[in-house]
Amino acid sequence: MSHPPASDTMEPRIETEAELEEEARFERSPAPEPASSPAPTPAPAPAANPTLFSRMFIIAVHPNGTNNLSTLFDLPNQPSIMAIENLFSGPFKICFKSSQATNRRRLISNTQTAIQRNLQEADYAWAHAYGQGKILCANVCAPWLLNPSVLNGRPETDQAVAHWELFKARVPESYDFVQDGLFNHTDMNLSIFPDEYLRTWGMTFVIVHPVALFPLIYRALKYTLSPDHKHSCALHMTYHWMVVLYKWAEADSAAPTPIIMDADVLIKDLMEYAARFCQQTGLRLNPAPVRFYDAWVQRQVRERDNKGFGDRFILLTAEGRSTLDAVIELAKPRWAEDFGNEAAGVIEGAVRAAQDDYMYLYDRRLQ
Repeated sequence: MSHPPASDTMEPRIETEAELEEEARFERSPAPEPASSPAPTPAPAPAANPTLFSRMFIIAVHPNGTNNLSTLFDLPNQPSIMAIENLFSGPFKICFKSSQATNRRRLISNTQTAIQRNLQEADYAWAHAYGQGKILCANVCAPWLLNPSVLNGRPETDQAVAHWELFKARVPESYDFVQDGLFNHTDMNLSIFPDEYLRTWGMTFVIVHPVALFPLIYRALKYTLSPDHKHSCALHMTYHWMVVLYKWAEADSAAPTPIIMDADVLIKDLMEYAARFCQQTGLRLNPAPVRFYDAWVQRQVRERDNKGFGDRFILLTAEGRSTLDAVIELAKPRWAEDFGNEAAGVIEGAVRAAQDDYMYLYDRRLQ
C-alpha cells in the first residue's frame, strides 16, 4: 500500500525565470486535465442494506479537536479494521497554506495532483482491506472533503463557478457504476467528489459540544502561527461543514445512512454505545484494544472541571438565562484566563454561531 507524500513535497517552490515564462504561457491556455493514474478495481458497490459498508469516513471538526471514537475504539489495533489518518488533508493544506504564494492555476494544478494521490491512496487501502475481509476507516475533517471554493462562500459569478469546477476530483471510471460515462454532482453535494464516489463511503460524524470543543481548536490554531488567524477560526470553529455533508448523505437514497456519534455519551457509556454503533455499521470490535480506562479518565477530568458548576448553572437558569447563556457565562472566565479577553470573545462568538448546526446534528445522533 502506498503512503501519502510528505506535505513539503506538495508545497509550491520558488519559481525560476524560465518557469515564470512557462507559467505565462500556461495562464493563456486551458487548465489541463490531471493525469489519472490507474487504480485498483474498487470493492463491489455498497450492499443492499444502506447502513452497511466496506469503508467509512470518520468525520471530525478539526484534527486537534476530539475524535474520541477512533481513539477510544483504538481502530488501528482492531483486527477487523484498517485505519488510515489524514486522508485528503494534503489538498486542503496546499490550497489554504499556499494560496497567497502561488499563481491561481498552479495552485489548482498542485491541489488536483494531491487529490489524485489521495484518491489512489484510498483505493489501494480499500482494495487491501477488502481483500483481508476488513473495513477501511479513514479519519478526516469535514473541510478536507469540501470544494475549496465552497469554504469561502458558494460560487455565484461565472468566474467563481469555473473555479469551483476546476477543484473537482477526477475519479477513476471504475466508479461509473451505470457505465454511462457521466459523473453527477447534485446541488446538495458541495464536496470535491461526484455523488458516485461519495456513495462508496459510509459517513460517521463525531460531535462534541462547541463549549468544550472550540477552545481546544482555538489553542491548536493559535500555535500554527497562521497569518490569517481569524479566517482559520471561522473555517474550523463551526459545525456548518459537517451539516453540509450530513444533509447530502441523508438526502441521497443510494448513499449509506449517515451516523452521528455523541462523544460525551461515548465517554459515559463506552461499551453500550460501541455495541449500538457496531449494530448500525456492521463493524466488529474486539474489546481487548478498546480503551475503557481512557474513557474513565476522561470522565474524571470532565467531572473535575465541572465541579461547582452545577449549583451556579441552576442559579443562572433560575434567573432567566438560557441554557447556552448560562454555560457560556460559566466557561468564559476560563477562556479569558487561558487566551485573553479578546480570544474569549472570539470563542464565544463561534460557540453562539455554531449552536443551531450543533443542535441539528445532536437531535439526529445515535441513541
